[in-house]
Amino acid sequence: MPLYEAIVIAKCNSAMKTAGLFKAVSNAILNSGGNVRDVNVLGDRVLSARARTRDHEYHSIGRYTQILFDGSPKVARIAELAALENFETMRVQTFKLKDFFSEAQYYQKAYNRTHTFMSEDLRNRGFIENLKKMKNTPDHEGGLLIDKLKYK
Repeated sequence: MPLYEAIVIAKCNSAMKTAGLFKAVSNAILNSGGNVRDVNVLGDRVLSARARTRDHEYHSIGRYTQILFDGSPKVARIAELAALENFETMRVQTFKLKDFFSEAQYYQKAYNRTHTFMSEDLRNRGFIENLKKMKNTPDHEGGLLIDKLKYK
């Protein structure tokens, strides 16, 4: 069975709701004959454009998550549909990586970098309001201020 990677952009809410999303997608994969290999939270990031969830709320910050699983193309489609049914999901994209899990570990190195925003920053309401103000404010060099943020 080929290895698939599902990247899910979810609401940046509580960890319990993200865990519920993982559980729903994992159960759908296992019930349809697939095998879940790994589940990761890749971090919370500012989205390039506002995204809407199924409950018609718009969000500017999303939680990027990764689910690695083995299965047929039918299982991959079932995993996508299970993620889209969840109210936490904004976007889902599934990729076929490799036929062997050991070779796919090479691709995870790009995800292990430090994230722009730490979780304690996102709990601060003032920090989020400043990000929204900076999003479209040009600086004196002609670029956007949001592009000047440094990684921690």
